Amino acid sequence: MLSVGLCVWTGLAAAAQRIALHRARTSASDLEIGGELAGVPKGQTRFVRYAELLTLPLETYTVGDDTNFGRTVRITGVALEKLPRWLGATPGARMVIAVCDDAYAAHISRRIIRCWCCV
Repeated sequence: MLSVGLCVWTGLAAAAQRIALHRARTSASDLEIGGELAGVPKGQTRFVRYAELLTLPLETYTVGDDTNFGRTVRITGVALEKLPRWLGATPGARMVIAVCDDAYAAHISRRIIRCWCCV
């Protein structure tokens, strides 16, 4: 399991291999992550600075069948299938849990991520 604190991020597209994890929050916009992270003791969380999230490559999709939008929209964000590796998830991690700022939590298994293009 890998827990993240936002659903979708947008920003500048740039190459990234692994994002630095920090022990303390430096801003309210920092992303808090936890779960099966390489080098992080079980039960502890780490933080990713918003500016560092903006360096991740972005993908854009057109969505026309989602009732949350009510019309066709273009969405841009980080591909969910790539995010765990960039955040240092252990190879055996089986799920991403995205907790949005309104406290909604989406539980997304590796199987779902492989079947759908998630951002």
